[in-house]
Amino acid sequence: MESLVVLGVLAIICGLIHPANGFEERFRFASYYGDHMVLQAGPGSAVIWGYGAEGATVTVSVEGKDKHTAKVLDGIWSVTLDPVKPGGPFTLTAEHLSQDGLTSLNLTDVLFGDVWLCGGQSNMEMTLSQVMNASEELAEASKFPDVRVFSAALEQSSTELRDLAKVALPWSIPSAKVLGAGNFTQFSAVCWLFGRYLYERLQYPVGLVESCWGGTPVEAWSSHRVLHRCGLVEGTLGSRFEYVDRVMGPRFNSVLWNAMIHPLLNMTIKGAIWYQGEDNTNYNLDLYNCTFPAMIDDWRLSFHQGSAGQTSAVFPFGFVQVSLAAAGSVVH
Repeated sequence: MESLVVLGVLAIICGLIHPANGFEERFRFASYYGDHMVLQAGPGSAVIWGYGAEGATVTVSVEGKDKHTAKVLDGIWSVTLDPVKPGGPFTLTAEHLSQDGLTSLNLTDVLFGDVWLCGGQSNMEMTLSQVMNASEELAEASKFPDVRVFSAALEQSSTELRDLAKVALPWSIPSAKVLGAGNFTQFSAVCWLFGRYLYERLQYPVGLVESCWGGTPVEAWSSHRVLHRCGLVEGTLGSRFEYVDRVMGPRFNSVLWNAMIHPLLNMTIKGAIWYQGEDNTNYNLDLYNCTFPAMIDDWRLSFHQGSAGQTSAVFPFGFVQVSLAAAGSVVH
């Protein structure tokens, strides 16, 4: 038996046989595409991407129409749809044609509308079950089925990731259960109430993407470009912030940009909202008037470039002007 295993390994090394497709080669959508999702409606176009076998051809269509084709290069395929008016539901189909044959994947109950990114620290992370009128708000949740929610998992990385390492909440239709999870889990109360407000006025689908972590400074959410522009260097925060949990998140430069923002850049979005500030009360406070505006500029440019120009380079970025917490007070 051992000799057979050795012979098999040698055959793979010599290229005589091929092992099963690896994680990157398996035909699939990127992490933040799924049933019940909202894609950005026109005038911009939604970008759809994923993984496949090298050299394969992938064709993506909406309800069998609006077909766009791309080759898989370095394990990645990407297409840009034609603009779609707000509405739905639709079925989005991706077909993967390789030497192994034709494989199809369907995403159902897909809506087109406005997609908003919600970021920041615990003010944004606070869930609907933590607001004063939680029971009333949770009871109303199911009345807004066209406001869909998605949440990135809490992850950090020393390098820029192509895709999310994990997803905390896949695209979901709102319900008391979905929005009423444990404290500081998912889904963001501020993000949800903002999206519901938009829907009530726009009367078309809204997609909400939560990517936030309590107890985090702006430096963690900023690229190295931003930090260098403001005179900060890699590793500024040092080892005094070694303890990391859900409440007091990572403080190292760029680790959340790398893991929780950079993977989303291919997504076409309408805009972003931000609720953060207290964690810079006692750290680089004098630089916040550089780091925060620079982060906004960098996010705008990066989403514009990552979506092949589909996300506006001047997309709206709403933020709360947070009052500074008193020195030594608990971060909220």
